[in-house]
Amino acid sequence: MAKILGVVVAALFLSSCALAADPYPAKPVKIVVATGAGTVDDLPARIVADKLSQLLGQQFFVENRPGAGGSIGQTFVMRSPPDGYTLLLAGGSMAGARYANANVTYDLLPTSRRSPCC
Repeated sequence: MAKILGVVVAALFLSSCALAADPYPAKPVKIVVATGAGTVDDLPARIVADKLSQLLGQQFFVENRPGAGGSIGQTFVMRSPPDGYTLLLAGGSMAGARYANANVTYDLLPTSRRSPCC
């Protein structure tokens, strides 16, 4: 768990330094969990939110958006502005959602980004 938290913090820090002109985060950050409160994805999200709040000095909070096998929360994040203030924590349901539900409007790995071998 500590390694995962370290990787998340490092990724957020490095991406914010490279992409943002203003210090990140300048306002509270929402971490969307695509399952209900108290589920296996919810607890790590709350731990990460607490640690990021302490480390970065800005509030990170968890918002649960369960339903449709995770598609509701995932679609909400996909439709959010790409500004780094709405993050998604999703488990294995995200990988299979596109194949289980024909109405899913996002692709985890768009064709244009796949390697030539796939």
